[in-house]
Amino acid sequence: MRRGSFDKLLPAGVAVVEATDCMWTGDLYPIESQVIANAVEKRRQEFTAGRNCARAALMTGKFVELRYGLESMRRSGSQPAAGRGYG
Repeated sequence: MRRGSFDKLLPAGVAVVEATDCMWTGDLYPIESQVIANAVEKRRQEFTAGRNCARAALMTGKFVELRYGLESMRRSGSQPAAGRGYG
């Protein structure tokens, strides 16, 4: 993640992440994959990049209380209930 001009425009508590090449094809949680199962490839890539950017933004440390919750979910393999936690 690199710091750019958006960081100067947004409040200190806002994380800015630009999608890298690998974020367009990275892994999704099973529930996320189900949400876009019938989408065209371009839309799946956009969705995947957005979810990976959101996770990277949470991992910046600006959201410490949420970061630990996400790490716990990854270790346990659990997912939020459908419709919660995925925007």
